[in-house]
Amino acid sequence: MGGTGASTAVGGNDALHTTSSVIASAATTDLAAATGVSVTVLGAAAITAFGVLPSGVLRFLTFSGAATLTHNAATLILPGAANIVAAAGDTAVAQSLGGGSWRVRSYMRASGQPIAAISDANLPTRLGVVAKTIADWNTALDNGWYMGSGAANAPAANTGWNIGTVEAHGAAGYRTQTVYDFTTAAAANTTIWRRHQNGGVWGAWYKIQWSQAEQDARYLQIAGAKFQTAYESAQQPYTLGGLLTLAHGLGVKPKLYAMFAQCTTVDNGWAIGDEIPLFMSNGAGSKGHGIWPDATNINVRIGNTVFDYISKAGGSGFVATASSWKIVVRAWA
Repeated sequence: MGGTGASTAVGGNDALHTTSSVIASAATTDLAAATGVSVTVLGAAAITAFGVLPSGVLRFLTFSGAATLTHNAATLILPGAANIVAAAGDTAVAQSLGGGSWRVRSYMRASGQPIAAISDANLPTRLGVVAKTIADWNTALDNGWYMGSGAANAPAANTGWNIGTVEAHGAAGYRTQTVYDFTTAAAANTTIWRRHQNGGVWGAWYKIQWSQAEQDARYLQIAGAKFQTAYESAQQPYTLGGLLTLAHGLGVKPKLYAMFAQCTTVDNGWAIGDEIPLFMSNGAGSKGHGIWPDATNINVRIGNTVFDYISKAGGSGFVATASSWKIVVRAWA
């Protein structure tokens, strides 16, 4: 058909739409020299024109290098009226306007990225240079930045300018709003509030404390008495009348210290691994112990008589077997 030798319209169309040999990029990349309508453009030259072909002619271009298409209204009209630096695999459709003038009707990057960065003017106001002003926080539904003074449905505690963000879930009616009064926010009160919408229903605003000053004010602190380090001794022999001098390594005199007996052999219902506290005096006379720390050591004097305690099995008193117990000392500073 039409001199193509094809017997159908489709076949005739296919015969006319052939692939050209490769054309090297140049200031004038002459598409009139192409041997088909699909053309691979080789190289990285700056292109300002595509040559002369009748008006309406289409060419399908594939770039194999980093050629630069240079926009100009006379010979090469590009999308966005800006130059395009090609990358290997990019494709374009160019149409002749006659007289050596061409318009690129479409351009697609192999990476799938847009031809050029989206300008601020083309962004929705919620993603713009400044936050979008609103009168009601219930209308701030899409991802972005928002602000409003005296806006409805703001946190009751924030009466001034609130600025904040919205994070929208993929399903309708599910999102999070986080706002703060940026005119009064300070370290002692960051004025940050958050709420959630679940299934289209807004929950109540709740306070968020982000600053160190807020955390310090929230939690009780005793000046000069914070326990930041601790010491625990290995098991020590329970030697009647003995003296223990244990280096604690805390660097300062401990603020709190205690002594414990750990069972190593079953004794009156107490099992191996059981632990009981030992006090300054466990029974009358020389039972019990003395304990005193300094900046280097914890010193323990064990009484001359073994301690007595309550039987774990029945609740009656018993005198411990010294060899069935070991001593552990703990301290905090």
